Amino acid sequence: MEEIVIPKQVQLIMDMLSEHGYKPYIAGECVRDLLLGFDVQDYDIITSARPERLGVIFEPFRNKKFNPEKGTMVILHKGMAVQVSTYRDSENYYTDDVIKDLARREFTMNAIAYSTAGGFVDPFGGCDDLRNCPPLIKPVVYGEKPSDLETKGDTMFRGLGYLGTGDYALSEEAKAIIENNCHIIPEKEPETLKERLSELLLSRRIADVMEEIPRFFFTLIPELEPMLDFDQHSREQMYDLWLHTAKAVGFSTPDPSMRFALLFHGMGKPDCYAEGAKGFVTFEGYITRSRLLADRIMERLGFTASEMDMIDFLIENQDNEIGTEKEDIAEALAYFSPVELKSLLLFNMANYRAKSPALEQKAMACKQLSEQVFAINERRSRPAPVSLR
Repeated sequence: MEEIVIPKQVQLIMDMLSEHGYKPYIAGECVRDLLLGFDVQDYDIITSARPERLGVIFEPFRNKKFNPEKGTMVILHKGMAVQVSTYRDSENYYTDDVIKDLARREFTMNAIAYSTAGGFVDPFGGCDDLRNCPPLIKPVVYGEKPSDLETKGDTMFRGLGYLGTGDYALSEEAKAIIENNCHIIPEKEPETLKERLSELLLSRRIADVMEEIPRFFFTLIPELEPMLDFDQHSREQMYDLWLHTAKAVGFSTPDPSMRFALLFHGMGKPDCYAEGAKGFVTFEGYITRSRLLADRIMERLGFTASEMDMIDFLIENQDNEIGTEKEDIAEALAYFSPVELKSLLLFNMANYRAKSPALEQKAMACKQLSEQVFAINERRSRPAPVSLR
């Protein structure tokens, strides 16, 4: 894992810095990705050279851009973008210490530097964390200062974003820090919180994130918490309400409205739980209750009216089963637009898959019907042919 070949374009820039007496390293995500065997096109070089020296050293390059506020220069050379930055410490002051620069990074796997001349600088054990299978998401801890994972909500979202790719695992330390400190996140502006949550919900393995660290979601949206370990009392349902919800979100198409609708669609069940005289359990009115809770959350987070309309539509129609015959589709299109019907079918597909593997046939039928509706919508959208008479 630890053999790194630096492209000639990047090495040339590093050599120019060395010739002027400065220490250059590639650092951050480019080193991480090289160690993991990924293709890297954007490189970050950190160096002891001060910003005012960068323009002098790289004067021969035509395609370059200097950012005086950040003290960085981006050089485009032979099809590759290379950013050169001066070492900074945690207070954003320039420093001659590469370790202080690495200490600013959020996660150990991104706090590794490398140069051909000096080898690896890995003060926080990032290489060991990358050797883990899967690689570990672990916070950088330097001195007595709390890690960014303890104090910054954005860092928590980024950590869970890595987890959501399916390529990394949360260390026990990182998981405990997020669970104990995620209460700081709701202090963000509601619109910002909605944006970050939307990005996280679109993760490829969002179901894993929701299952592994549910406390994070309950802190952001307290209305979700009653779903945890809630028995749905149904032979069709293999999982408790929260696990079913997590799997439904994960099985769905990566559309924000779809995923929020599935996140919210069963929220009303705990409030509507009732046992009949013969011990039968019912959830009468849970769909209406789920929609009301969803509306309260969406208003709090600043959803637009059009976003709320689509999410409400999917929640309200979740029990509306569409038949598989042509006449069934024609009948459904009398009530719903093609876009609404396609979305509802894809919603039902994810919902069926999240209930039980025994319902996979129903899920596939929904997917096939959605493709037919898509084709119908395409035909309707085509402009009418122009007569040449």
